[in-house]
Amino acid sequence: MPPSISLPQRPELHQEIIALLRQRGNRLLGRAEIHERLQDPDVSKEAVERAVDELEQDGVVIAVRGKRYSLLEFTPYHAAVMKVHPDGHGTLRGGVVTEGAGAGSAGAGVVQPDIYIDRNAMKGAMNADFVIVRLDKPPGDRKAKTRRIHNRDYIDGEVIRILRRAHRTVVGRFHTDPEPYVVPYDFRLDTDIIIDEDATMNAQEGVMVNVEIDRYPDRSTHFATGRVVEVIGFIGDPGVDIEVVIRKHHIPHIFPEEVLRDAENIPTVVPQEEIAKRVDLRGRNIVTIDGETAKDFD
Repeated sequence: MPPSISLPQRPELHQEIIALLRQRGNRLLGRAEIHERLQDPDVSKEAVERAVDELEQDGVVIAVRGKRYSLLEFTPYHAAVMKVHPDGHGTLRGGVVTEGAGAGSAGAGVVQPDIYIDRNAMKGAMNADFVIVRLDKPPGDRKAKTRRIHNRDYIDGEVIRILRRAHRTVVGRFHTDPEPYVVPYDFRLDTDIIIDEDATMNAQEGVMVNVEIDRYPDRSTHFATGRVVEVIGFIGDPGVDIEVVIRKHHIPHIFPEEVLRDAENIPTVVPQEEIAKRVDLRGRNIVTIDGETAKDFD
């Protein structure tokens, strides 16, 4: 989910800019106008510009009509995390849109339907990317194109900007024909990654590899390009499935030397004073029952 624009979670300057842009008469301002109307002699123009940039990257404000800024809630745009489905289309959570908000007021909350993005309107967005979409019509407009999927209503939208990419690296299966490429292990990443001939690390057909993306898909191509940074092994080999899952979810697994040294120094024998603080069940026979597909065998 995108960061909340609720005031307590943001730096004070961010809060002041959001409150200013919520006021009637101030809902479309340039950077210089924002600085002027804040009327705070302790805030520099450079600090305002940095804050506006940060709010724009967080999907809170957007530049419209050149370089004049508005809160997204007053525009036909919406920022959220993309969820890609097996057939290639995407959906985003609709959230709540503020209507008629004045200074110091949260305004009336209007629940916005979830948003459906056709595969051809993804514009290179991948699963879990944080994006801005343009809605076909504002929520509640009778002309808004809606669709019902699995008992949920959606309005149509189109990706216009990708604010943050979720995947710097992608784990997948390496193939050599007709040219080197990798099919992501995560089925929600339906973008194959083309690998340069000199960036394969001599990976073999069918082996699982970790790829660093050099170029993401965009409006002109559905493919990404990248280079192999790690050859993991073949599915079925001991431990490979766990290594693949770690990289699929981007779980940190490489630690600084000082951390590894500290871990090595942790005693393996529990001191008596620590045992005294706990209920000691080591003298009892304890049985655990795992499911057929469990991996945590004792």
